[in-house]
Amino acid sequence: MNGGSGDQAVSNRTVNLAMFVAEVESRFPQARVDRRLVNMVARSRAVVGMPSSHEPPRKGFSFATEALSRLLHSISPELKDLSQFDLSSRLAYLTRR
Repeated sequence: MNGGSGDQAVSNRTVNLAMFVAEVESRFPQARVDRRLVNMVARSRAVVGMPSSHEPPRKGFSFATEALSRLLHSISPELKDLSQFDLSSRLAYLTRR
């Protein structure tokens, strides 16, 4: 339940992230905060390449497809099992640089 908000943390990760971003913005008003992931809703597949039995198959390099898993593994073996949030935050970071 700890989302970095201490006593104010709740069980909802989206709410915790929004509270964390608001706290950073209030403490550091001159900071440039990337809010693109604040309201992100994760797909039901938690890890790249791990299909869910109740969901239709995805095509191409959509999140959690085998194609994306192979592509990430070809870049670096450590990237093969990234969570959607980890992959999204890394892509947001890279596109901001």
